[in-house]
Amino acid sequence: MIETKKNWYSSLLLFVIFGLLQFLSCKKMKSENDFLNKTGDLQKPKITTIIDIDTVTKIDTISMEMIWYNDFDKKVKCSNQPKDIEQTISTIYSIQEGPDYSILILDKNKILKFSKDGKWLNNIGEMGSGPGEFINPQFMCYSNDKIFIADPSNGRIEVLDSEGKYLRQIDRNKIGNMRFQFAVGPNDEIIARTKDMDSDLLMILDSLGNVVKKFGNYIPYGFNHYQQMHFNNMYIFFDKINENIFCVFENFPIIRRYSLTGDFLEEIRLEGERELKYFSELFEQSLRINKDHANKNDLIVTSNPFMGLASYDEKGKIVLSTFFRAKPCIFIIDVSKNVANIESIAFYKCDDIKNEPMPHNTFFVNGLLYSYSPNNSLFKQKNKE
Repeated sequence: MIETKKNWYSSLLLFVIFGLLQFLSCKKMKSENDFLNKTGDLQKPKITTIIDIDTVTKIDTISMEMIWYNDFDKKVKCSNQPKDIEQTISTIYSIQEGPDYSILILDKNKILKFSKDGKWLNNIGEMGSGPGEFINPQFMCYSNDKIFIADPSNGRIEVLDSEGKYLRQIDRNKIGNMRFQFAVGPNDEIIARTKDMDSDLLMILDSLGNVVKKFGNYIPYGFNHYQQMHFNNMYIFFDKINENIFCVFENFPIIRRYSLTGDFLEEIRLEGERELKYFSELFEQSLRINKDHANKNDLIVTSNPFMGLASYDEKGKIVLSTFFRAKPCIFIIDVSKNVANIESIAFYKCDDIKNEPMPHNTFFVNGLLYSYSPNNSLFKQKNKE
């Protein structure tokens, strides 16, 4: 009996020691999980704003009407359809509000321009390497009456005027292997992710592509450099009124606000023990899978993004296309003041379509909400002028 007790105590002691070693190992792994930031203290925000999704009471329904059906072979109840393949949207890489409240859609090798009511107007650009041409462009930004196009296959950012006429370009030897998402500042500065493996998160380039400033820290998730860069993919917006930069992370419910001079003004965190539980579980699952990828030296990233699209309105609102209670929806967040707050959560409603894909990604045009569906049909918010 005494021998049995000794064995039991020995087993318990070993179990406690093993648990302690595992805990310390996890803490070490977490501290070594930061591959890109500089050693030392990370930049802290002046304000941290927690938005508790569990307490949101304003749940809206936004009625949408189809204004463009993206198929010229099938007839549906929609006044606007393509007449041929040239007017058809094949892949939406980027979508922006253009001149006179038009809609600019970056496709594989062209930009399609639509009126605010969904009428096709014209195409801009074509496949190639010459002025005004591009090959599989990745991103587009409309700002200061110009169209800025990330054209990595040709190693450049192209700049066109509002009608699509070529103005200039920034070459790869200036921008390096920068990320495709970017915003444009008041003097045509490019506000973008830094080059791969850079220890700063953001950089500002002048209109010629020269680096003016670098700042910001990565969110320390991922088990190698490649994973950490992927997890920090983001949408970048520039607030012209207050000259603030917003970084909206795809894989985290986090938004950061920086000044144009690099000050970390605010970190906005969306939390919810109940309403975000499913996302949290998927995120933890992806971390376990990615740890296994890293241990095998595989350059693979498994992620479950928090949102599919983010858009910014000049009145200071950010709309996130995400899921809520297992349904596609949008979060509308007011960032017009020094401290952000959530304005509403809204579900889509489309009464006039049947057996067609519902809208799932939403953007602003002149203060109105527009969306597109998986088959790239366009929808507009109803009953609001």
